[in-house]
Parts: sequence; structure tokens; C-alpha cells
Amino acid sequence: MTRQTRLSVALGFLALSLVGCGMPNSGTAIRSTTGTAMSNVYSVGGQPQLIVKRRMGIQALSSVKNVRRVRSTQISGVEVDAVTDGNLEAALQALKNDPSVVYAEPNYRLSIPTLQDEVKAEAITPNPESNFKGEYGPKLIQSLEANAKTDGKGQIIAVVDTGVDLTHPDLAPKLVPGVNTADTKATAADDQGHGTNCAGIAASLKDDQGGIVGVAPGAKIMPVKVLGADGSGSDASVAEGIKWAADHGATVISLSLGGPSPTQTGAEAVKYALSKGCVVVAAMGNNGSGQKSYPAAYPGVIAVAASDCNDKIASFSQYGTWCSVSAPGYSILSTFPTYNVSGIDEYAKNKDFMEKFGMRMQLKYAYVTGTSQATPHVAGLAALVRAANPSLTPDQVKAKIEGAAVHTSGMTADFDLHFGHGRINALKAL
Repeated sequence: MTRQTRLSVALGFLALSLVGCGMPNSGTAIRSTTGTAMSNVYSVGGQPQLIVKRRMGIQALSSVKNVRRVRSTQISGVEVDAVTDGNLEAALQALKNDPSVVYAEPNYRLSIPTLQDEVKAEAITPNPESNFKGEYGPKLIQSLEANAKTDGKGQIIAVVDTGVDLTHPDLAPKLVPGVNTADTKATAADDQGHGTNCAGIAASLKDDQGGIVGVAPGAKIMPVKVLGADGSGSDASVAEGIKWAADHGATVISLSLGGPSPTQTGAEAVKYALSKGCVVVAAMGNNGSGQKSYPAAYPGVIAVAASDCNDKIASFSQYGTWCSVSAPGYSILSTFPTYNVSGIDEYAKNKDFMEKFGMRMQLKYAYVTGTSQATPHVAGLAALVRAANPSLTPDQVKAKIEGAAVHTSGMTADFDLHFGHGRINALKAL
């Protein structure tokens, strides 16, 4: 399957292509790394990390060598440990005999689901119509018409990602307090760009003259930074972010991130959020295969594939039986940080082109491609459904969104491995 990406510059905007098991009741559960690439385990300073859940009131063995606690987490009993000699398997086996351990597992790396092919820059003639009129997502899913019924007021969408530009004019007025679990000493400000882009798709302000409009412009945004400036982070940090959002009022959790390995910690964080009434939405992934990506493949999650402006499935979108719905994810216009961030490396390459056409050098909006961009379309829709039907459970919201999905010409049956139940339609869902 051919995978593609696109980088284009339009008037005032920078176009980028970026993207995003239950626990036993007793005994010690140990997850081995056998068959899993070590490169997928989160490591700092050459020391791979483990997630260890301890039993309260039980003394830990002092004989577990080469395992050093890095930090406690905001999840009760859960800590992050480093394996100082790098031998992850030996450390897991040693912890198996520790009576204080409920479970131990690798702390896997989660990241923005990047496109696999080399990103190529393409300079195009600036188009003066390329602001809101080029934002096809809300038009295609009919969220503009749905907003006449509800704009999502009263809902809080937690964008669990690289953070959010806390000063962006389209986002700042609607932010609620957030958190940074990747670096607890820092704020939830975005230093990569991805989270800001996703936040705008879900809930950017409307009618702000030259910007864009989110699917649920009346909803609030909770910035939850779980990934670093390189677009990656740890399973422990993501799980912490999910739990924190659920405990602090989020009604929808948007996760444009993932990795190929499930964990008890991740699964339980999602299960906890669902039990608190949060609708959980996650990206299918961008490698164009049938490989599962987590948290999208956890039970109860609305797993989102990407479609394009022609209502066809995007070639890069991952697929499988766990796919819930598809949503626009190709060349999506949305907010981008108003300051320089790590995801803007291509910006300098376009400087001469932009100045040639007299374009003012500012970063506020960008076209971005991926299942990462499809996901906040669905998160915004979930906020609309919840606002219109506050008593619905997460499972009922999921069923309502799936049941209202449009069967496009590319679908071969009521359920399709690539489209899921179809491409979302906000008006029908209400």
C-alpha cells in the first residue's frame, strides 16, 4: 500500500505533514519483552524502564539488583523503575519473586503516529481563499449544521498529546487547567506543535476572522502534555495523563498517539477513564498496515481511521476489526503554535518562498496530515453528542457515533476494516 505525505505553503499558513488486558486479582504478573523490539521500550541514558505496581503495606525485596526507582506516579501504587545494567528480562524475572509486586512490565514508548515515507516539501502558489474556506473537515462531517443544535458547551476535551499553545488566540480563551506528566516541573505548553494542531480541530473558537473553527467550538480544552518535544513519551506518562484528565473533569479524552504494545497500565488507565464517564478517542496509526496500535485497540476506545477530502480512506491509515469510524485526516487546516517549536523544522526552508510573496512570518495555522488529525474530529463530535445527551455513557456515545456514520463509496459492507462503521457525520449523530 502506497503511503504519502504532503508539505505545502499557503497564504499566511504553513503546511506540514506530521502526524500520533486486565490485571489479575492476585499473584505477580510479569510482562516479558520477548518478541518485542527493545527500541520500543522507553529508555533514558541507556537504561530501559519498567512500570511496577506495588502492593500497599508489603515490604519490597532489597535483593532485586540493578533495578532503581526513578519516580512514583500519580497512579496509586505505580512507580517507574530503571534497569541499570540494561538487562530487562533479568529484572522482570527478579521482580517475579518480589511479594510486594502486583505486576511489572516494560515502560513502552508511545509517540505521535508519524507517516512512514520521507516528507517532501512542495511550494505552491499562495491561495487567498485558503483559510476557513479550505477547512473541509467540518463541512464534510456537517458539524457546522450540527452546531446550530449544540456547540459542545459544558464539555471538556482533554487533548493528551505534546501540550497546547497556551497563548494561541483561538485556544487561550477556552482552556481549563492542565498538567504535564512528561515533565512535572514544567507547564502543559506545547513545544512540538502536534497537540496545538489537534486541539484546534476538536474545539477551536468560531467566527474569529481568518482562523478556523473546531467541531465543538463551545467545548473547553484541557491541555495534558504527555509527550516531549521529540513527539514521544512513555506509557507511564500517558497513563498518568489519562487518569489525571478523568479525575479533573474531562468528559472526552483525545489521544492522537500510540504504540504497538499493550500494557496493563495503559489498559487500566483507559478502563478507569471510561468508568468515570469519559469518552476515549484514539488514532488508529499511520503505517498503512493491519498492525494494532494502543491505546486505540483497547476495549471501549473509539478507534479512528483517516479519510481524505474525496471521502476515500487515506492510504497510510492502519486498519483492522478494532476500527470504529473514519474521519477527515488528509491535509487538515488547524491551529499551530504562535512561536517556534521542534515540529517546525521545515519552516526555515520555506522562508524565502513566503517572503517572495510578501507573506508575514508568523506561525498560527498549519495543514497537517494523519490519523492524528482524524481523531480530534471524532473527539469534537463526542463532545457534541455528550452536550446534547448528557446522560449517555461512553459506550452509548460510541454506539451513537458509529450508528450515524456514513457509508461511503469505498465501503464494501456495513463494517469495513478500513472505514470501520463509516465516516462520521455530526448532524446525523445528533
